[in-house]
Amino acid sequence: MVIKSDIATRRLYATDASVYEQLPLSVVFPKNTEECIALVQAASENKMPLIFRTAGTSIAGQCVGGGQVVDVSRFLTCILGEPSGNQIRVQPGVIHSDLDFFLKPFGLKFAPEISTSNRCMIGGMIGNNAAGSHSVVYGTTREHVIAIEALLSDGTVVEFGPLTDEQLEAKCTLPTLEGEIYRTITGVINKHRGQILKRYPKPEIIRRNTGYPLDVLANSQPFNSQGPPFNLAPFLCGTEGTLAFTLSATLSLVEPPEAKGLVCIHFTTLYEAMLATPVILKHQPAAIELMDKRLLALTENHIAHRRNRQWIEGSPEAVLAVEFFGRSDVEIHKKIKILTASLNAQKLGYAYPVISTADTTNVWAIRKAGLGLLMGVNQPKKPVAVIEDSAVAPSDLFSYTTAISAIMAREKINCVYYGHASVGLLHLRPELDLAQSEDRLLFTALADEIAGLVMRFNGSLSGEHGDGRLRGPFLEKMVGPELYNCHVEIKKAFDPDAIFNPGKILTKAPIDQPLRVANCKVQWQGKTGFDWLGDLGLPAVVEKCNGAAVCRKSAGAGALCPSYHATGEELYNTRGRSNLLRFLLRSGRDFKQELLNPALVQSMDFCLSCKACQSECPASVDMARLKAEYLYQRRLAHGWSFKDRGVLMYPYYLRLASKLPALANRLQTTTLFKKMAGVSSQRELPLMPEKPFVNSVQRKVSKAMDSTHVILLVDLFSQYQSPEVPRDALRLLETLGFVVHPVLMKTSPRQLISQGLIPEAKKALQQLLAQINSVSGHYDILGLEPSELLVLRDEWVDLVEDNEKGQVQQIKDRALLLEEFLAQMVVDNKAWLTSFKTRLKKEPVTVAIHNHCHQQSLVGPVPTKTLFEAVPGVKLMFLKTGCCGMAGQFGYENPQLSVKVAKTSFLPAITTLEKDSILIAAGCSCRAQAALLAGVQAVHPATFLVNRLVC
Repeated sequence: MVIKSDIATRRLYATDASVYEQLPLSVVFPKNTEECIALVQAASENKMPLIFRTAGTSIAGQCVGGGQVVDVSRFLTCILGEPSGNQIRVQPGVIHSDLDFFLKPFGLKFAPEISTSNRCMIGGMIGNNAAGSHSVVYGTTREHVIAIEALLSDGTVVEFGPLTDEQLEAKCTLPTLEGEIYRTITGVINKHRGQILKRYPKPEIIRRNTGYPLDVLANSQPFNSQGPPFNLAPFLCGTEGTLAFTLSATLSLVEPPEAKGLVCIHFTTLYEAMLATPVILKHQPAAIELMDKRLLALTENHIAHRRNRQWIEGSPEAVLAVEFFGRSDVEIHKKIKILTASLNAQKLGYAYPVISTADTTNVWAIRKAGLGLLMGVNQPKKPVAVIEDSAVAPSDLFSYTTAISAIMAREKINCVYYGHASVGLLHLRPELDLAQSEDRLLFTALADEIAGLVMRFNGSLSGEHGDGRLRGPFLEKMVGPELYNCHVEIKKAFDPDAIFNPGKILTKAPIDQPLRVANCKVQWQGKTGFDWLGDLGLPAVVEKCNGAAVCRKSAGAGALCPSYHATGEELYNTRGRSNLLRFLLRSGRDFKQELLNPALVQSMDFCLSCKACQSECPASVDMARLKAEYLYQRRLAHGWSFKDRGVLMYPYYLRLASKLPALANRLQTTTLFKKMAGVSSQRELPLMPEKPFVNSVQRKVSKAMDSTHVILLVDLFSQYQSPEVPRDALRLLETLGFVVHPVLMKTSPRQLISQGLIPEAKKALQQLLAQINSVSGHYDILGLEPSELLVLRDEWVDLVEDNEKGQVQQIKDRALLLEEFLAQMVVDNKAWLTSFKTRLKKEPVTVAIHNHCHQQSLVGPVPTKTLFEAVPGVKLMFLKTGCCGMAGQFGYENPQLSVKVAKTSFLPAITTLEKDSILIAAGCSCRAQAALLAGVQAVHPATFLVNRLVC
């Protein structure tokens, strides 16, 4: 059993996705059932609290506590066999999306579809009774859990499943803890069934997680002869690990719908959307998801989600995304047509765009990103989780939201509205700055007032996110003293010593303690390398990470986060790094010494600076930039390393080596050279070619008035290590009629930034600006190496003084990758497109595209797709690859981790390509990794297109 109690690990697990923070005593990673049993037995003997945790995405503080965190996400991750009879058994650490991927060949899926499905785990879904967008059809996790293999607080393992009346009676006679549990629960139901049915939420409210689900058992046999068999497995769903530890679960599965259709109804007011919801429900949709104006507005400046906005018409105050299931597209379209006609007749909504199959993922991507987008807002007041989980009957939504709005107007608070309108559950997030005492008072006051409001509507205070420590103090208010005491009795029966996740659900502790922000009121305010003022300062940037843990999603579901994909350790993902940086920046600590904390050093050094977090993280946490700032601060405090000086000398070495390539290639293989260069003995540096790319050939410059002049930015690596790429780009552009002005970069700003050499990067960019301006102040600037070109669009603006930002912004607007520039020509100039196609060969060829990480993050796949779809004869496929693992010099310094990263998605994708496929990769690191690890010769887009030229 792996147990860690070092301060760094405790910091990593001090938070979840809630507003809370508390250092645990230790973190344990059990590997099997036997270790789990020993763990619980030891905890029982020592009265050690255990906080069970999977992905740590709970919003009500369920995973935060001062005991021992039990992380099951590392080892308890097995799918226990194939599905049988539409059922499957899994361990608690299985990721929902991974399970669905496994089930796809069988034509089955696990029904709940929650926004965190690409990283949330079955154990967590059981703990919080997770639901999702289609709960109006599928219900919650509770409806799909058949049996649970549970570990009780005395270390015994039991199987909770459906029981006949006779079996239940037999269980009640057992002289064990299991028997005591059954006796207590049946006794509570027998004695208090009337109060349970009276005090629990309305039956039509599907999302109902307030307290323990006594109403589920009260409506089961033998208490209700028409109900389902008595079963404690569904009862455990939503109990937040306070009663038992799930070792495995048997789940029921469903067949995916044969057809789906989505229509997004736009409204001029939120209240109109609420009035429309009951009307839409009469048409039996599978989902009705609300997105308000504030949420939609946040997508406008988000790198990834601004690409997902094409379906939005005008400026709606609210949108209801309505999805239908059916047996055919014809049936779906008929349902949508009838619905929109009905809404139009009642003057509900102003636009009803039917979303194409291709764009459906864009709509759901925005909806799923809701929490992260909101927490990434660039202001002190954040939309916080406090009243975000209440559910009322859909027929009450209009009255309920009207009352909420009146409260917010009275307190002069902005509030965000989004969520599952189909089941009456809205995520209401008032904007508060919890670092301010007056807003903390409002935080508590709002929670109390809304609890009373929900009671008036006979709703559920906890709809899906659970009580935790956020809503637990209001449980007695919601269910009354009689039923509250029943909860206490049941907790005592399951867990006499209160070792299972104490302080959750049954708690009277103030909800404003221990808040994360309360621990960081005063932050470090030293000199920074980047200009962070636009983001309210460096500490505020680190605080953007709200713990939603998109960086924990599985490999193949995006590039984020490569070092986590390779290791499975929280230390190596964006959330983990943010947690460590948060503690680093808190005042009262020895900042200089904390910079050298071994865990922090290793965590940051193992960041590949892939930029995936900048776009895939909904809050746009740019860990690559934060790593550069951290390295800069480390250098300021502790001086230069030999590696730092080597990075500065590398351009000089390349120029010298290009004059004596044969000697350089022999020298690079020696142990001494590798040691001096910081290169692992397991790696070989790229060979120096016989001739570098030089701009000494006199070319004919077109005098035609309509000729398009462009600057070709040739990075160091293309000049000296891949000279064929700029040569091919030059030939391609000139053949296509452009006048090309090569600018040969003298340094690598990207390499300098990645190493934290920020002042040196500023000088290098000033030098580059002078080179560009010596050619022209208005030509497009075309780049070949994504990581180098995109510095001009990303970091540069935050590395210059205010009086220079205008000029840098103008450069940013002109900087394009070669593929982007040509794609623009394809879209904008039909005559040029016709000429382009006539110059290319027509023979069929299969092309596989691997997008460079920076290109994927900051540009996206659309330009490359647009360009290559215009090339005759090309059969195009985009590989679902993340980072290749090379990442510039990283792969030469850390070969073992580099290979592990490559094996997660890159190598499996490129080694299974058909023999005659051509792999295209714009990044020189990506091409080097493909050749080194797979023997696959990838080519740059310029090289591929030149080879397709007829002439």
